[in-house]
Amino acid sequence: DGNPQGCGTMGVLYSDDEGRNWMVAKDIPMPRNEFDHANPEVPKHWIVWDMPIRDRQGRLLVGYTQNTSRSRYNTRGVGWNGWSSRCQFMRFENLDEGPDPEDLKITWLPNDSKGLEVKHPNYDWSSCSEPALALLPDGRLFCIMRTWTGHIWYSVSDDDGATWRPTEKLLYKDGGEEVHHPLAPCPIYTLADGRYVLLYHNNNGKRGEYDQRQRKWTTNY
Repeated sequence: DGNPQGCGTMGVLYSDDEGRNWMVAKDIPMPRNEFDHANPEVPKHWIVWDMPIRDRQGRLLVGYTQNTSRSRYNTRGVGWNGWSSRCQFMRFENLDEGPDPEDLKITWLPNDSKGLEVKHPNYDWSSCSEPALALLPDGRLFCIMRTWTGHIWYSVSDDDGATWRPTEKLLYKDGGEEVHHPLAPCPIYTLADGRYVLLYHNNNGKRGEYDQRQRKWTTNY
């Protein structure tokens, strides 16, 4: 679907002897939605970037980017810096039980097929990616994501990822300044003492003559 490194099935490798030998299992089926290619033989265009976390019930949860199939929208003149994308999630319900791969149970979230969206500054579609998750002290899920806007955007779920608040720009505090960040990963991690550390670049994607919001890039900004 135009991007071999990000278009494919969810494969499985597993080991029963602590990693000394590995075996290949059947691919895990992934649900289709309106952002996939109409031909079911064309795999989803997706990627997991960050490590999974555990939700308040101890279940493993990870976010992933779903890029829209280029067959679904007009990509004439649009480079990779204009791809349509959104953030979604998968929860592994029984992984700690050590199931055979074919018995692995996955819940695909959120309940709607759109996921988290942030409008691209140059196009009439969403373009956010690489969600990073943290579990808040009250059990809610906090998610931040990479965007083309020059800022980190975030959302919060109070029902274990089934639904999410509309996305917003991340601020240093309520009513405070926006957190500037270019088109790059912005991981967040929980420290042992319960605090959180966020890695970010503190610039909005513009340096000198280079601006990530330009439609046509003369180099990889």
